[in-house]
Amino acid sequence: IVTWKRPDFDASRMDRETWERLPKTIKMRELMISVRIRGDVRVIRVVTTLLDASVYSSTDILDLFRQRWNVELDIRCLKTVMGMEHLVCKSPSMVRKEFQTYLLAYNLIRVRMVQAAALHNKKPRDLSFNATKIVMSIWLPLIARAPSKKMRDRLERLMLDVIASRCVNKRPERSEPRKRKRRPDAKYP
Repeated sequence: IVTWKRPDFDASRMDRETWERLPKTIKMRELMISVRIRGDVRVIRVVTTLLDASVYSSTDILDLFRQRWNVELDIRCLKTVMGMEHLVCKSPSMVRKEFQTYLLAYNLIRVRMVQAAALHNKKPRDLSFNATKIVMSIWLPLIARAPSKKMRDRLERLMLDVIASRCVNKRPERSEPRKRKRRPDAKYP
């Protein structure tokens, strides 16, 4: 358990009123995790306000921190694979609708991944999101045009089999530093 002190006032970070509302000190729990990246061992400090070690074990907190990578992958799927890097709508209400549409499509793809994984005793995270998106775009029109429910069910099962066959390769110790994807716009720096 460590005590953090409120930083000195800095007008570039916040206004005086907000700064004065901050507590003068705060108790934090500091945990260390060793991570091996390309043969080098790095120590990462995880800091939390979950102070009670009997309720929140250090292994639970560190496991949760490790799962953070999945959040990064999910955001990448939304932005890059789904094409949501740049929203095209102009009004706030339409931007919300556009964003909700992307989330709906994302969740529908994830549902199919979960269904395929359950049928084949795999973990959904082991299946490729991009491959699932492509497979669905090919198979769903065929399923929609199927002449009978029996044929639709058969095609749907085949689609799930194909989705389950598209696994992501395990890449231990992979490092993916953040990159700037676009050049700054000269017109709007």
